[in-house]
Amino acid sequence: MIPRNLTSGIDIWNAQDAAADNYPFMVLTAALIDRDMFEGRMKDMLDTETRLTSRIGAMPDTWSFTKQDFADDEVNMNGIMFGSSEYIKDGLLPLTEWLGQSPWSDRMTGILDDMWENAMVETDFGKIVSENMEVNGEMLQALSRIYWMTGNPNYLEYAIRLGDYYLLGDHHPTRDFEYLKLRDHGCEIISGLCELYATLDFAGQDKKSEYQKPVYEMLDRILEVGRNDDGLFYNSINPKTGKVVDERISDGFGYNLNGFYTVYLIDGKEEYR
Repeated sequence: MIPRNLTSGIDIWNAQDAAADNYPFMVLTAALIDRDMFEGRMKDMLDTETRLTSRIGAMPDTWSFTKQDFADDEVNMNGIMFGSSEYIKDGLLPLTEWLGQSPWSDRMTGILDDMWENAMVETDFGKIVSENMEVNGEMLQALSRIYWMTGNPNYLEYAIRLGDYYLLGDHHPTRDFEYLKLRDHGCEIISGLCELYATLDFAGQDKKSEYQKPVYEMLDRILEVGRNDDGLFYNSINPKTGKVVDERISDGFGYNLNGFYTVYLIDGKEEYR
């Protein structure tokens, strides 16, 4: 396995960095230019990671090379859920979108299944894996896409739980919260809800109709208070008051634009184009 980095994180492998942001793109690069590396060392690393780091079912936890054991003695379920979500959405999902069915897609669905098997947050709409917008936004993106990859209706059902929680309950991203990131580590909820909305255009028109008004409300409010005079997204806002919290420009603008353009493609709402 590879360490988190070669300085302060050299002693650990972790899911949200080493696994999510580095290793899968080593695999992807090897798949393109070095098949021996792809079929050899890259696959061996996956086997080792799966064997050593799976802590709750298939869900990974941080591994210490010097301890030859988990870095933390106690299980931190929120941390495990976060790392698992990052590994799926940032790493294994784009890898699977290129490779198709593979040992890496098996790892992805194994982690995803165990996340939802161990979902611990009770809501009016069923259990969800987290209250964290980043984690839930990543889940919405992953579940929507993996539903189409597999045809497994459970993944759509889990995504709808999250959609109901944010759009039909009292956790609407722009109506019910006083802080919303329009950059990485928060803005995933925006594009995630839009991806679910697009999925339901094909797989659940009745539910899509329920979501249309709250989805538009979210996107319209972001357009209203979330951009500077040049039309660029701020880092973060208070969507209730309209106050800009961090006026620096988001380097995660592509997440947001992807959500807006997806809804435009589905509904033809010109403002979103």
